[in-house]
Amino acid sequence: MKSEKGTEKTKIKKILAAVLLLIVFVMVRQQTAESLEHDSLQRKEPGEGSSQESLEAIVDGESYDIDVEIAERRFTKKEAKKELKKAKKEIDATFLGDNKSLNSVKKPVVMKDSYRNGNVEAEWRLDSYDVINTEGEFVKKELPKKGVLLEACVLLSCGEETEEYSFGFHVFSPDLSVKEQIETALEKQNQKNLFIMDSRNTARIRRFLYENEKNICGGRSCVPDGGSGGRMRKHRDFCRSFCAK
Repeated sequence: MKSEKGTEKTKIKKILAAVLLLIVFVMVRQQTAESLEHDSLQRKEPGEGSSQESLEAIVDGESYDIDVEIAERRFTKKEAKKELKKAKKEIDATFLGDNKSLNSVKKPVVMKDSYRNGNVEAEWRLDSYDVINTEGEFVKKELPKKGVLLEACVLLSCGEETEEYSFGFHVFSPDLSVKEQIETALEKQNQKNLFIMDSRNTARIRRFLYENEKNICGGRSCVPDGGSGGRMRKHRDFCRSFCAK
C-alpha cells in the first residue's frame, strides 16, 4: 500500500512539474513580440483579448490534457507611446461632438473612458463642473454673454506608459430646442411670479404692523422710545427694523 501511495504521489509531482514547465514556457513566450511558429502557442495582438489552448503533457508514458489561458501580447514601450499619440488625435477628432470649434462650444462635448479600441484608458477632469458635468452635458442653460472659459485635462494610459493632455475651450449658452426654450421661459416666469408675490406679501405685513402696532404691543405704541420691559423693547426694535426695510 505504501509503495502504491508513493508511486501515486510521484506521478502527481511529475504532472505538476510538467504543468509548471508549460506555464513558464507560455510566460516566456508572452514577453517577446515574435510570431510563433505553427504547432506552437500563438498569442493574439493587443486589444484582441486572451485565448484558450489545450496542451498535452506526457508523464511516464501517460498523456494528460491541460487547458492553458494565453494572454494577449503586450505593447512594447515604443508601441505604447505611439498609441498614446494616436489617442490624442482621436480626442481632437471626437471631443467637440456636434460643435464646430473649441472657441464656441454650445452643445455637449464627448469625453470617453477609452480610446484606440480600448487600448488607451482615459481619466477626464475639468477645472470646473458648474457649467459642464462629467458626462459632457450642460449643467446651466444660461451663461454670461461673454461665455465661460474651461480647461480639460485627460490622463491617458497604455500599459505602463502614461501621459497627460490638456486644452482649453470657450463655452456659451447652449442651443436649446423649442421644447427647452418653452420650459426655460416658463421657469423664468414662475421665478418672477414668486418674487412679485413675496414683495407684495412683505408690503402687506409692513402695512399691517404699522397700522396695528398698538394692538400688537398690548395697547401701547412700540415705535416711540417710551415703554418699559424687555418685551416692549423687542417689539419696538422688531417693528422699526422691519418697517424700515
